[in-house]
Amino acid sequence: MNNESIRKFRRGCAMLIGAPNGYDWGKENVNGADCSGLVCHGLFCAGFDIRITADEIYNILGAHVSYKDMILNFDEGMYAIVISSTEPSNPDITGSYGGRRVIHISPFITPYIVIDADSELDRILPVILYDWKDYYKSWRRRFQIIKLDTLALHEYSGILSYGLDHELKLRGLDYADI
Repeated sequence: MNNESIRKFRRGCAMLIGAPNGYDWGKENVNGADCSGLVCHGLFCAGFDIRITADEIYNILGAHVSYKDMILNFDEGMYAIVISSTEPSNPDITGSYGGRRVIHISPFITPYIVIDADSELDRILPVILYDWKDYYKSWRRRFQIIKLDTLALHEYSGILSYGLDHELKLRGLDYADI
């Protein structure tokens, strides 16, 4: 993955901080997004036409990495943290099972800060990783860090998209300068 795509991914995610509509289920635009839309907006800004759920991002595009590996290689990839329930995952389109159903995803913009599309607060905001993890641990959730797989991103771009938000097209947004 080239550094320019990584930079555009992170900036694309960060540009949604403070979006006027906050958490907006099924959306991924500058007015608001849900958790998977936040990640997919970053991917769109990096040049990948992908719009799928958090569970599908984890099962199809994500490769588990340790926190230490992410810190050591942060400039070389796009990373996210996923939160899963204890319920078994449904099979994804590739026919595999992720073991647990992913219920939330947030992209990293630094090794210590994630951007969170928070449905309870109805906001998209940067959150310090340790504060955020403590909140979800109280709900007995499981965490994993994933690195988005470059080959999978290229392979599925334009294929894994149930349709980007029409507001992206209506606004005529030019993401070339991100």
